[in-house]
Amino acid sequence: MGIGGGVAFLDRGARGGYAGIIMRVAYIVPGFSPSSSSGLDQHTMALTRALARLGLGVEVLTSRNSAGLAPMAQRREIIEGVGVTWVNGGARAVEGDWALAAAAFLDRESPDLVHLESMRGAGTLILDEIEKRDIPVVHSAWDMGRLAMNGKALSADLVPFDVSDQDAHARDKTVQKLLAGHPELGQHGGHVLPAQVDDAFWEKIQGYLSGAGTPALIAAREEVDDFHLAALEAYRSMPGRFASSRWLSQTLARISGERVEHVAPGVEVSKFQGLAAPHAGRGKIRFGFLGSMDKAFGAHILIDAFLGLADKAELRMFGTCDDRMHMRTLRANAERVEARWYGAIDSEDRTHALECMDVLVVPTLWQESAPHEIREAFAARRPVIICDLEAPREMVIDGQNGLVFAAGDSDSLRAIMQRFIDQPTLLDELELGVQPQRDISDEARQWADIYAVHTQIREPKSVTVPASMAAFADRYGALRGLPTRELFQKVARGLTNLSGRMGVDLDPLTAVSQAVAQGGRGRDERLGAKRIQAWLETSVQELEEMRNVLMTQDAELRVERGLAAQKASELEARLERERANLRTVQIAWDSAKEQRDAAQTEIETLREQLRMQSEHLCTVEDQGAWLRGEMGRLATRVLAAADIPGPDGGLLSAGDVKVVIERVHSNLDQSEKEMSWRRLEMDKARLASQAFIPRMFAHGLATQMGQWDVITGPQIAPDQGSVAKDVVSKEIHAFRPIGTDSPNSTETSKSETKSAEMEAK
Repeated sequence: MGIGGGVAFLDRGARGGYAGIIMRVAYIVPGFSPSSSSGLDQHTMALTRALARLGLGVEVLTSRNSAGLAPMAQRREIIEGVGVTWVNGGARAVEGDWALAAAAFLDRESPDLVHLESMRGAGTLILDEIEKRDIPVVHSAWDMGRLAMNGKALSADLVPFDVSDQDAHARDKTVQKLLAGHPELGQHGGHVLPAQVDDAFWEKIQGYLSGAGTPALIAAREEVDDFHLAALEAYRSMPGRFASSRWLSQTLARISGERVEHVAPGVEVSKFQGLAAPHAGRGKIRFGFLGSMDKAFGAHILIDAFLGLADKAELRMFGTCDDRMHMRTLRANAERVEARWYGAIDSEDRTHALECMDVLVVPTLWQESAPHEIREAFAARRPVIICDLEAPREMVIDGQNGLVFAAGDSDSLRAIMQRFIDQPTLLDELELGVQPQRDISDEARQWADIYAVHTQIREPKSVTVPASMAAFADRYGALRGLPTRELFQKVARGLTNLSGRMGVDLDPLTAVSQAVAQGGRGRDERLGAKRIQAWLETSVQELEEMRNVLMTQDAELRVERGLAAQKASELEARLERERANLRTVQIAWDSAKEQRDAAQTEIETLREQLRMQSEHLCTVEDQGAWLRGEMGRLATRVLAAADIPGPDGGLLSAGDVKVVIERVHSNLDQSEKEMSWRRLEMDKARLASQAFIPRMFAHGLATQMGQWDVITGPQIAPDQGSVAKDVVSKEIHAFRPIGTDSPNSTETSKSETKSAEMEAK
């Protein structure tokens, strides 16, 4: 074991040990979070832990947003034997700021080798800082971002393109500027779905992606070319170039013209030992998604493909992303297709997540190199459904340990999922084809060998010193190689021993502070601390000003809230008055309905009486007509002096005939009286029906009906009362059996004409 926990390296013995030089590795990575859904972050944490178990001193530099810290401020902590330095806001830093942060980190840790996974921009500035310190460097690639501005080679509308197509990179860059100006997309991750924007904006995106020769595109192409040349120069300057898949190593070698080696990633196999096998034939088959839910990873494709399969299968979604808008849409769609939503999980729960599924689905839309989730699924003996892109499907053999569908095609994916439903034995067959995975410890040993080789490649600077100074020079070299914190600890212990031997009560921290105050590098760091303090004071002042502004706004909001409450109270009172009016109108409407029903009943009664009177009048008229006819015949015979036979066969005398005629006249008078009485009764009935109209419109009912537009029912305006009265009058007269339109009236006129003719005779 070397100084400060490092391990010695040079020659690897039969038992796997190393001896020769001290090895400290600085690992510069984009992410290092146990709660991250990214498979790359999970692999980085597992690898650095495995390297630490081998005895290497591993220090990680990564970014994290921390509240209350100055921009680019650094904080260090130990996580499972690995030192981790967090750079506040580093993910949004430009290349120059990130290079300065890396320089401070390298000065503090004094590593023997730098392992790069993340560089900002073209990477030339950070490589310059590493070269200044004469530190060997290796680079491991997980995408094409080291040589391409768009590392995924996936346009904003999620359509892949050739990574060598510089025009495609330029067009996508113009779209990225367009997306940055959209007020509602949030953290869109560089991609957008049609449902997230309106049709006009989507057509504008398509126009940018298919356009050519515009000034914006020409400027973007110049920027892309500059980036490509600088990135190519930086990439070629690194002696150690590695990639996580064969496809990626071949692609990077083709673009750079340099050798790029392949290092197969490993997985913590022990975490997945003892997991239950997939339960084929013992219930619904369980499909699952695990990892980042950024649009480029295709979680929305899987959810769309599951539509209509919930009765025969289950879908379980594990993961998250920073795009809040996209996450809300994904969750809503998952509920729509009856998928189970689990959301974000940490590294320890990934094992349980895989145990909750039978088949892992990886619907990625870009050339994702060696997805970590596939290795985890195979370690858990779960087959995989993968898209047909070359890089992600490199580990999957179609029909042996998984199945392949057309990338981005939800119908193709649904057909593959349906095969598992229709063929219950397919899951067992594919599970048998899953091969054991490389353990992370084996990968760590390969990297340790690579580190040792590249450390030996470095040629130490030759410095000639006198023999009397050789021991001092060696001691200085050993101390110079220590990290700053260990050097400080040694100095503090030395000062404590010195003060004890000299009998001087001297605090080591005070002595160091006094020495730092004299100048040099320590003084610069102290001045840097003062600058941070000044920044904090300025920040506090700005926060105080912001607090005052917020308090003023709060007071204004309180006043507005009071006015709003008063207005709400007035509206509530007005609403209550309107409700009372509505109740009054409703009561009037109910009363009018009752009056209408009573009037209708009365009208029906009158109609029946009129009908009966008309029938009786017709009978009386018929009798009168018969009597008049008899009387006429009798008068004719009398005037002709004809003999009239009597009841006993004899002839009637003139006196007898007179008696008969008087009797006939008496009967006619009685019939006339009865007809007059019937007419009088019919006139009364007609007058009674006509008298109903004033009763209908008494007490201002027409005016009330004009105000009934607030409820459902008849709507009569105030100025339409007379019109409504005429309408009701016409309706009542329609029921009158006496008039010019009544058949009975016609019969009555005929009877009266007959009577007049008889009287004339």
